Amino acid sequence: MNIRWISHIVLLVTFLALSGVVYGEGEQQCQPEVVVFFGNGVWNDVENAKASTFLLADRLEAHISGTKLDGTITYKLAHNPSEGALKDLLETFEQDLQTSYSLFWNYLAEWDTMPDFLQDRIIEIANEVDAAVVSANPSVQEHITLYNRYLSEGKLVVLVPHSQGNLYGNIAYLGINPQHSDGFGMVSVANPDGYV
Repeated sequence: MNIRWISHIVLLVTFLALSGVVYGEGEQQCQPEVVVFFGNGVWNDVENAKASTFLLADRLEAHISGTKLDGTITYKLAHNPSEGALKDLLETFEQDLQTSYSLFWNYLAEWDTMPDFLQDRIIEIANEVDAAVVSANPSVQEHITLYNRYLSEGKLVVLVPHSQGNLYGNIAYLGINPQHSDGFGMVSVANPDGYV
């Protein structure tokens, strides 16, 4: 991981954490907990992905030591399994097509200039496409369960995906409980997708 990305990660985590500051009893600020997930890219076995997670944690902790974020961050791995070079490459292309297809229908659903009946139908199609994309990716479903669990506990979730991990992250976002989606953020590294 290039060191210049660390400053971006620190900036995003700080923004997300401070934007979610709430007040507790006696108007004292309560700092929400932050869970930072690392999402590995292609050709990474679980041991390599864990090593990258530890590296991310080590470098981020060095930057936040002595700040309000000190002691509020937990680090986790959202492991994206590798099934060999060719299968990983094919999966990457498939996921890229899936996210583009989803993005197309969600883009159309936001057009306010069309008649309500048509917009309602396009929103239904967009939701069906999103559900199909999520269901086609079993590993992502496991990630969504984790993200939703932490989000429902009032924690902020920041995903730091590398390479294909961005595709997993974008697909996971489709399955995040809409009630908690404002607490989910991504800091993209080496993104092969057209958006985050």
